Amino acid sequence: MARPGNTKTVETLTHDEARRKNIPTAEYQSVLPTEQQQPKQVRYPRPDAAELDGIACWFIDTDYNQESFFVRHAYFLGANDPYSALRTTLKAEIDPEAWASLNSDTSRPFEKPKSGRIAVKVINHLGDEVMKVFKV
Repeated sequence: MARPGNTKTVETLTHDEARRKNIPTAEYQSVLPTEQQQPKQVRYPRPDAAELDGIACWFIDTDYNQESFFVRHAYFLGANDPYSALRTTLKAEIDPEAWASLNSDTSRPFEKPKSGRIAVKVINHLGDEVMKVFKV
């Protein structure tokens, strides 16, 4: 907290005519060529896009409360026999009929949520995950 009588004034550069108003380099825009002012797009080579983009599993919280994600539906896709991998991980046999309902890219039907929201979480085989919330 500032002490009474001990105030300092700090000046900032603002550029009302610029799109990005509070950047120090805005004053140099008049001398830089246009191509140097544009952001550079960087692309990294990927070894095998099909391999990296594959979905390993996806989950649905059919009544998302915006605080915690509860897996209420689970689905397992992916290459390299996900049934065998899941069976090994769980150290248990899985009923083939139950597995057929889990190995799907289409969810089973569910009731309309009381919260008015569902959340879908998708995970690829590298462990990268993304979650999207939908109002229903």
